[in-house]
Amino acid sequence: MARCAAVESMRKLGSFGLETDSIARPFRELWDAFFAAQVLVIRGQRLSAREFLDFARQFGRPEPHVIDQFHHPEHADILILSNRKEDGQPIGLADAGTYFHTDYSYLDIPARATLLYSIEVPKRGGDTLFADQYRAYDELPAPMKRRIDPLVALHHYGNRDDLDRSSRTVASVLTEDQEYKMN
Repeated sequence: MARCAAVESMRKLGSFGLETDSIARPFRELWDAFFAAQVLVIRGQRLSAREFLDFARQFGRPEPHVIDQFHHPEHADILILSNRKEDGQPIGLADAGTYFHTDYSYLDIPARATLLYSIEVPKRGGDTLFADQYRAYDELPAPMKRRIDPLVALHHYGNRDDLDRSSRTVASVLTEDQEYKMN
């Protein structure tokens, strides 16, 4: 992990990742910390949707999620993740993290970052886990690296069992228009 004064002042989270308690730092410090550690946790923030989006835009142009029925009502660049229902209907995407995935890896230009803002986290479940892919690769035996280095991966929207679309949960089934956007 690259080191600078800002990174040194933040709490290390395991083998990768850093934690700080404020977005009031100069943004360059947060940027450097994020790219040095791959995961940056900023606890205790109280942001409006507009403030969250303004902060997110400093990392780059947000990409509205294809599942537009769960976009924030005032800010389409925000996707609502929730297991709650109102009048029997989900208010957000409920299965967003039920399987290992990398956000937006299916796009021609994958996302630089994913920002999550938790409003309410259940006492059990609701976990978001991160895997250090650099370390995983670095620890591979040399013969395995030689074997996989020339390979190219084909990513698609959905989980690993979705090749026939039958395994998607109700919340993540795409409409025809959404399918069109994905192709």
